[in-house]
Amino acid sequence: MNRATLSMQNTHAPVTPCGWLVAALLEAGVPLAEIEAWLGQRLPPDHRDRTVLPSEQYFRLFEWGAGVTANPDLGIQIAAHLTSRDFGLLGYLLENSDSLGTWLHHLTTYNAVFSQDAEISVMRAQGSVVVGYSPVPVAGFTPLQDIWSSIGMIVHAIRVATRCDWYPARCRFSTPCPADTSALEALLGPELHFDHKTNQIELPVRDLDLAIPGADPVLLEILKRQADGIVATLRQQEEIVSRLRLMITAHLAEGGFDTVRAARALNMSVRKLHRTLAERGTSFRNLRNEVLGETARAHLADPGIQITEIAHRLGFSETSAFTRAFKALEGMTPRDFRARSLGKT
Repeated sequence: MNRATLSMQNTHAPVTPCGWLVAALLEAGVPLAEIEAWLGQRLPPDHRDRTVLPSEQYFRLFEWGAGVTANPDLGIQIAAHLTSRDFGLLGYLLENSDSLGTWLHHLTTYNAVFSQDAEISVMRAQGSVVVGYSPVPVAGFTPLQDIWSSIGMIVHAIRVATRCDWYPARCRFSTPCPADTSALEALLGPELHFDHKTNQIELPVRDLDLAIPGADPVLLEILKRQADGIVATLRQQEEIVSRLRLMITAHLAEGGFDTVRAARALNMSVRKLHRTLAERGTSFRNLRNEVLGETARAHLADPGIQITEIAHRLGFSETSAFTRAFKALEGMTPRDFRARSLGKT
């Protein structure tokens, strides 16, 4: 009898608020029922404010939306119409920054308040400022629409905030060049470069001094205190997840490490543990399965460890149970996976 269920999926994934995307698809004529059918879940009535998806699912929804609407420019068109309301607290922080330099600082510092699906960086290089955008990687998948829309959102938001006809010096994309770049050029300007290593917006250093009309410094300090609290909570949640992963790893062979023991070790209630993990887009079961999958693959890549021993280390009392679970998820037996990982046929 097996004491564990094996899953190879990376379920500890960042999440993305994407009510604005659902709203755009509805406005484009896609029925809500069709969106929900594709997602495999019902959306909340106030979907514009409360729809949050695992980032990979959001990326794929965006690509599906571009296909079902037959609109390859969906992402860049959405970017040109978003407002600060669509970015929540982050949007109001940016609106009340006093200059573009401060605006970019707040964007990189507080981006996690809005979403954890990408890293945004700012660096100076040879008289220019380079804003980098890196979405979380998804194996075998390039989120074209997200990349184009995210670069477009930043440029459009800067233009709205500074209230001037602002364009970047150039934009670089890690994506291939689309057949028609007219929509991208209309929003971003003519200096577009594709098949680059990273996604970047480049602007002159002097643009950092551009003023943000209407910025309220008193309101900004209030908003920053709220944002600092959220960032601290996110870091605390991430620490809890990291500690929990270590605990699960340490107790793999036992097969009896559950939420009660985990919550006690973390000095919190089981209910709070479930809520914390849900806010990070995961669950205890998903984390345990993720650890099991990673450990199984790592052990199978080592020819010095017998498969029977691997099954035991993962909490399976029978090798056959481990083999069935592994094959159901990987499409091959542990023995075949080992042969492939070692370059054998």
